[in-house]
Amino acid sequence: MGHSDNTPIKDEIYTSNWELSAYRGISVLDYLLMRKGLSPSRFNVGGSGSSMPLYPNTNEKNRSLNRRVEIIFKHLKEI
Repeated sequence: MGHSDNTPIKDEIYTSNWELSAYRGISVLDYLLMRKGLSPSRFNVGGSGSSMPLYPNTNEKNRSLNRRVEIIFKHLKEI
């Protein structure tokens, strides 16, 4: 799950923090698939924009910590 801070986007590549956060997640997924050879059927990817900050977006240090990708592991029972 990709995340961003709440700084407005001033970029020609990404139109919103939602899009930026999704592409952050996609770039990590791409690394896992292409470089590590993992199966795409094992993954879901998404972005939450700036809606789930870990820290208040009140200074640059906190904003940098909010720009992240979370990898969530789930144990699936065998059928």
